[in-house]
Amino acid sequence: MYHIPKDKRALRSAGLIGDGLLTCLGEKSLDAVTITDVHRACGVSRATFYRLFDTVSDVLAYRSDMMFARMLSRNASLEGASQHDMIVGFFRSIMQEDDLVEAMIRNGRYDILLATHLRYKDELASFIPAGEGVPDDQLPYTVGILSASMCSFWQTWVDGGKVEGPEELYERVRTGFGTIARMYALTGEE
Repeated sequence: MYHIPKDKRALRSAGLIGDGLLTCLGEKSLDAVTITDVHRACGVSRATFYRLFDTVSDVLAYRSDMMFARMLSRNASLEGASQHDMIVGFFRSIMQEDDLVEAMIRNGRYDILLATHLRYKDELASFIPAGEGVPDDQLPYTVGILSASMCSFWQTWVDGGKVEGPEELYERVRTGFGTIARMYALTGEE
């Protein structure tokens, strides 16, 4: 677990620790990275590390949460924007931190990415247009399905060399979910 106070020094130290971890993950797997490795890579003391984080994995969780917080903050400025623009903005924000996404994917830590999605489930529900007629009791399931799907989606993007841009990714998602919807329609399932 991470526990970072809102003061500037702690936030700066947490950022440095996160950068140090990503540097280490360029050389080793997450399982092989030690707190000493991170401490040496970022120059922040071990005592400060332990004041802010319990484990190395907690640093990834913190960075993932901060990535989503920044993305949602950016998208808040798009109030009244189309669903297309909001989703493309979401992809653009995540892609700006592709090193973090790749680190989680390459180290099999989908759980961190999924947990972040689910922590922000209420905010992510705003990506589902009201006109879609999703009943209130169905909305948590819809967000859950989208969140779990996005973990596989990012895996596919990383495995493919991260070549698509945000607009292309939007089309991939739109086409993929359209295909799934048609498959259910063909089976007679409602």
